[in-house]
Amino acid sequence: MAGFASLKGTDYIDFMYTHKDHLRKGVAQLMMAQLQEKAIQMGARCLTADVSKTARPFFEKLGFVILHENHNLIRGVWITNYKMRKEL
Repeated sequence: MAGFASLKGTDYIDFMYTHKDHLRKGVAQLMMAQLQEKAIQMGARCLTADVSKTARPFFEKLGFVILHENHNLIRGVWITNYKMRKEL
């Protein structure tokens, strides 16, 4: 499996994962294009996601903007991620 992605509802990217052996081969871009197409077909006007620091540049490259930065304490470690949005 090269990767997987899913929508929650019509407009929230719930999961998006690319296997390390398939990074930088267009897999994530293809999955994102399919998610966007599906979201549009279901009537969504935007897509949102909670995005890790490492995934942020990829999402920005595809036109997502940061709505706000989140700081979550998980098992004693502060994790930063971003709520991002893209108009369709």
